[in-house]
Amino acid sequence: MNQEPMRIELLLACPPTRKCRAIRDLANEARARFPGRLRIDEYEAGSACPVTPTNGYRSARSGKGKFKKIPSVFVNGVEVSAGEPPEREAFFRVIEEQLGQPRAT
Repeated sequence: MNQEPMRIELLLACPPTRKCRAIRDLANEARARFPGRLRIDEYEAGSACPVTPTNGYRSARSGKGKFKKIPSVFVNGVEVSAGEPPEREAFFRVIEEQLGQPRAT
């Protein structure tokens, strides 16, 4: 069965901060760890998304606020972290769990 790669969505500052670069490095490490199974979509804060975001990304809000925290990471439409890079092993654990789920739209 040939499935579309699962999406990892990154909301990053422009220019990227130290935290943004750490998140990008983690996402690239995940893509190398699961070859052909992950797709990374990067969104610049304050700019239009270059691709249609997942429903989970679109509906996420930081607390009661209107906006998402920067940087943020979503795996298969599930928010993994907001404002800080995720803990490495927890990030990979979420990816492994979500690889068995239907793809987010």
